[in-house]
Amino acid sequence: MTFLEYLENINSFGTVEESKVYISKNFFDIQYSYYSSSFENLESQTLQINEIFLDILEKGTLSEPCILTNAFIELLADYFELFKCVGSLRQIENKIDENSNLKKRIKASQLFLRVNDATTEYLSRFDEIIGLLKEAQEDGDISYKSTITFINYYYTSVSSFIRLNRNDLLAEFVSKINNIKSKYAFLTESIIEQLLQIPYANFRFDFTVFYNNISIFIKSKLEKGVYSDDLSPEISDYTDKLNEIEEKNFVNIRNLSVTYLMNLSSTKKNLLKDRLDNGLKIIDDVDLLYAYFFSFGKMHYSKVYEGINKLKQEIEGRNVALFDWGCGQALASMVFFEFIQKNKLKVNVDNLTLIEPSELALKRGIAHINCIYPQIKNSIKPICKGLDSVDNKDLINNSQIKLHLFSNIIDVPFFDLNRLCHKIKELKGENLFLCVSPVLSETGRKIRLRKFSDFFAENFETKNISETINTKKENKWKSNNCPCVNSKSNHTNDSHICYNAWTRHEIIFKTIIT
Repeated sequence: MTFLEYLENINSFGTVEESKVYISKNFFDIQYSYYSSSFENLESQTLQINEIFLDILEKGTLSEPCILTNAFIELLADYFELFKCVGSLRQIENKIDENSNLKKRIKASQLFLRVNDATTEYLSRFDEIIGLLKEAQEDGDISYKSTITFINYYYTSVSSFIRLNRNDLLAEFVSKINNIKSKYAFLTESIIEQLLQIPYANFRFDFTVFYNNISIFIKSKLEKGVYSDDLSPEISDYTDKLNEIEEKNFVNIRNLSVTYLMNLSSTKKNLLKDRLDNGLKIIDDVDLLYAYFFSFGKMHYSKVYEGINKLKQEIEGRNVALFDWGCGQALASMVFFEFIQKNKLKVNVDNLTLIEPSELALKRGIAHINCIYPQIKNSIKPICKGLDSVDNKDLINNSQIKLHLFSNIIDVPFFDLNRLCHKIKELKGENLFLCVSPVLSETGRKIRLRKFSDFFAENFETKNISETINTKKENKWKSNNCPCVNSKSNHTNDSHICYNAWTRHEIIFKTIIT
């Protein structure tokens, strides 16, 4: 179904409750339909979608926000911002949480969509708009969204300057962009270079042609490449250094990345951090391998280590097949193997399946596992695919227990969560799930972990082993990233916010799939 067809269905129900139930049951399909639609198709439906939105609003479907209707509102706001539907955007602006990343982007868009003096305000608001987009990305938003908002800003401003015949303002605007574009991840995308090369002589027409590439750009962010699953581990100076480590553990392996990053300039390190897109980017550059391990390694270690500790009674003395979904450099698997060795658990790991779309990251991940737990070397199955591209045949496994590691992956919105659930349900027998994600303000991402666990609880015999939610304010987690880790009074005081602390939403459960 198309995004428009889903909206028509929501609007067809006679009661608000029926509409909300439909949104709840189909939200992830609606979300996926939107993100996988072409720009042209979405643009052609603008009038109809606006009309349906006004009907839904009038019926009161969005008047009593809950977590799923909030997620639906955020999806609509993304659409209205993208297609400059100012009226509808105003209607829902007040329904969005003040602290959400989406709110920052909407504020940015309002600054260029609502101007009184085009000769001054597009330029005078430049720093504020860029600042809001930067804040949105740094606070956990996905960088391409800020890129799209910036493209809309550029089009609106340049069109006005051309209409006013003010080449001086146009030159000043472009100069401002060139002076900062290397500093922000959302401006380093190749599509920004294409944008800046659009000639001004027939700008509106050429920009329309350029806009047809927007859907291709977004699709490149959402689609995960499919490659051969016949991969060997990385062989490089890095792996030579891996082999030279005397005590082969997570911390010492991570120190290779720490040392590498410490030898880079502050500007280079900051740019690499931005390019990671809060850990969501599919790695396509060796430098980003180091930057990711440096930036997120300790967080993965802490979350997964504590999670495995809660599963040790379930796996002690048993045969286990390990599945590491969206594994990156196999950090979660590294932690698993280090845990069972440190704690002398008698676990027979039959095989390890590593699933990851980045060939660079996957090859390095194989090298990491070979280093930290060489006895599994001949039983590693690398699958270089995105989660949507994984086939049932990739998952055939007859082990006594299947243990699934989902470390900061389920919250990523650009794979079909329902499709993933239906693939996993083909793994009959006892399945253990260790799922950890950050606590997110963006509602559409925040609800995915709960919906994932609910699928199995609603369809199979399921035992909830643990659920933990730690924010920067409430039920704070004493991670080694928390600046007030040694201050008990701060940790028990819910009015104190640990701004640099990690957040954690952990769900661990066991399901018997029949």
